[in-house]
Amino acid sequence: MDKSVISSNLEVKYAGAAIEYGTLTLFIENLPVQQPVLVMPLERSILHGSIAIYQWVIHVTTRTGTKSPVAYATFRAAEVKETVLGKRLIFPSQEDWSANAKERADQLQQQFLVCITDLLNQSGRVSQVIVPARHRLPDEWVWSSRCTEERIVSRDGLWTLVHNPLV
Repeated sequence: MDKSVISSNLEVKYAGAAIEYGTLTLFIENLPVQQPVLVMPLERSILHGSIAIYQWVIHVTTRTGTKSPVAYATFRAAEVKETVLGKRLIFPSQEDWSANAKERADQLQQQFLVCITDLLNQSGRVSQVIVPARHRLPDEWVWSSRCTEERIVSRDGLWTLVHNPLV
């Protein structure tokens, strides 16, 4: 029986190769006790005619064994749009046009990375956080993922960790 799943732009080697979690909380809750977690900051650019979109994410992965699926979550940290007018940060908030927009996005990614690693290190289920590292997955899976974490919020142009997200 062939276990390949085929789509127009992606061939999955076998069904069950990965488990995507929608939040970091859910990712952590489903870890076996004392599991190492790999964390990788990533960036990419997408060209749409004369417009370029630059994206920065934090990609979190783990695997319990060589034959087990890769558990993962990908969190968007920053996004910059470049047009003939210049560059501007468009996520997590929209800022004015700036020649330093990409450097600002790098800073936001580093802030988000600190928040993610702090949350992982606080968990009794995580034995170690390894940065930068990841279990490889198809780019389509990594970049289409839009996970969230309510304990990480954008306030006053900074990613910060909050202990009670409802306040």
